[in-house]
Amino acid sequence: MADGEPVELFVGADGAFTAEPGRDAEVLCADGWILPGLVDAHCHVGLRFGGGAEDEEGLLAQAVTERDAGVLLLRDAGSPVDTRALDQRADLSRIIRAGRHIALPSAR
Repeated sequence: MADGEPVELFVGADGAFTAEPGRDAEVLCADGWILPGLVDAHCHVGLRFGGGAEDEEGLLAQAVTERDAGVLLLRDAGSPVDTRALDQRADLSRIIRAGRHIALPSAR
Protein backbone atom coordinates (compact mmCIF):
# COMPACT_ATOMS: atom_id res chain seq x y z
CA MET A 1 0.00 0.00 0.00
CA ALA A 2 1.27 3.40 -0.93
CA ASP A 3 -0.18 6.12 1.30
CA GLY A 4 -2.73 3.62 2.58
CA GLU A 5 -4.07 2.90 -0.89
CA PRO A 6 -3.76 -0.56 -2.49
CA VAL A 7 -1.47 -0.71 -5.52
CA GLU A 8 -0.88 -3.27 -8.24
CA LEU A 9 2.62 -4.66 -8.55
CA PHE A 10 3.96 -7.05 -11.13
CA VAL A 11 7.06 -9.22 -11.03
CA GLY A 12 9.10 -9.19 -14.22
CA ALA A 13 11.00 -12.12 -15.71
CA ASP A 14 14.14 -10.83 -13.97
CA GLY A 15 12.40 -10.89 -10.57
CA ALA A 16 12.15 -7.10 -10.27
CA PHE A 17 8.89 -5.39 -9.31
CA THR A 18 7.24 -3.10 -11.85
CA ALA A 19 4.06 -1.01 -12.04
CA GLU A 20 3.23 -2.28 -15.54
CA PRO A 21 2.41 -5.89 -16.48
CA GLY A 22 4.50 -7.65 -19.09
CA ARG A 23 3.11 -8.73 -22.47
CA ASP A 24 2.23 -12.25 -21.38
CA ALA A 25 1.48 -11.44 -17.75
CA GLU A 26 -0.43 -14.01 -15.73
CA VAL A 27 -2.35 -13.11 -12.57
CA LEU A 28 -1.31 -15.43 -9.76
CA CYS A 29 -2.96 -13.61 -6.88
CA ALA A 30 -5.62 -10.93 -7.33
CA ASP A 31 -6.03 -10.13 -3.64
CA GLY A 32 -3.42 -10.50 -0.96
CA TRP A 33 -0.10 -9.42 0.46
CA ILE A 34 3.49 -9.81 -0.64
CA LEU A 35 5.79 -10.89 2.15
CA PRO A 36 9.56 -11.21 1.88
CA GLY A 37 11.20 -14.51 2.66
CA LEU A 38 12.82 -14.83 6.05
CA VAL A 39 16.56 -15.16 6.75
CA ASP A 40 17.89 -17.56 9.37
CA ALA A 41 21.08 -15.65 10.18
CA HIS A 42 22.56 -18.28 12.51
CA CYS A 43 21.93 -21.94 11.97
CA HIS A 44 23.98 -25.14 11.78
CA VAL A 45 22.64 -27.24 8.92
CA GLY A 46 24.06 -30.70 9.44
CA LEU A 47 24.44 -30.47 13.21
CA ARG A 48 22.05 -32.90 14.89
CA PHE A 49 19.98 -31.66 17.82
CA GLY A 50 21.87 -32.77 20.91
CA GLY A 51 25.18 -32.96 19.03
CA GLY A 52 26.78 -34.96 16.28
CA ALA A 53 26.47 -34.84 12.52
CA GLU A 54 23.30 -35.42 10.52
CA ASP A 55 23.12 -38.00 7.73
CA GLU A 56 21.78 -37.08 4.26
CA GLU A 57 18.18 -37.67 5.32
CA GLY A 58 18.64 -35.41 8.35
CA LEU A 59 20.25 -32.67 6.24
CA LEU A 60 17.31 -32.71 3.87
CA ALA A 61 14.81 -32.70 6.75
CA GLN A 62 16.50 -29.62 8.26
CA ALA A 63 16.49 -27.77 4.93
CA VAL A 64 12.84 -28.64 4.25
CA THR A 65 11.82 -27.50 7.75
CA GLU A 66 13.51 -24.13 7.20
CA ARG A 67 11.91 -23.69 3.78
CA ASP A 68 8.47 -24.65 5.03
CA ALA A 69 8.78 -22.04 7.80
CA GLY A 70 9.27 -19.34 5.16
CA VAL A 71 13.06 -19.10 5.35
CA LEU A 72 14.54 -18.42 1.90
CA LEU A 73 18.15 -17.76 2.98
CA LEU A 74 20.20 -19.67 5.55
CA ARG A 75 23.46 -18.39 6.99
CA ASP A 76 25.11 -21.57 8.17
CA ALA A 77 27.45 -20.62 11.02
CA GLY A 78 29.36 -23.90 10.76
CA SER A 79 28.60 -27.51 10.01
CA PRO A 80 30.37 -30.77 10.77
CA VAL A 81 29.40 -32.11 7.32
CA ASP A 82 29.51 -30.95 3.71
CA THR A 83 26.08 -29.52 2.87
CA ARG A 84 26.81 -28.44 -0.72
CA ALA A 85 24.61 -31.22 -2.16
CA LEU A 86 21.60 -29.19 -0.96
CA ASP A 87 22.56 -26.48 -3.49
CA GLN A 88 21.39 -28.75 -6.31
CA ARG A 89 17.81 -28.52 -5.01
CA ALA A 90 16.10 -25.43 -6.48
CA ASP A 91 13.14 -26.04 -4.16
CA LEU A 92 15.23 -25.43 -1.01
CA SER A 93 16.50 -22.27 0.66
CA ARG A 94 19.81 -20.79 -0.49
CA ILE A 95 22.69 -21.38 1.95
CA ILE A 96 25.62 -19.09 2.71
CA ARG A 97 28.23 -21.15 4.55
CA ALA A 98 30.84 -20.26 7.13
CA GLY A 99 32.50 -23.62 6.50
CA ARG A 100 33.56 -26.35 8.84
CA HIS A 101 32.24 -26.22 12.41
CA ILE A 102 35.21 -25.54 14.69
CA ALA A 103 33.58 -25.71 18.14
CA LEU A 104 34.53 -28.47 20.52
CA PRO A 105 32.21 -31.50 20.27
CA SER A 106 31.35 -31.15 23.96
CA ALA A 107 32.25 -28.53 26.53
CA ARG A 108 31.21 -30.71 29.45
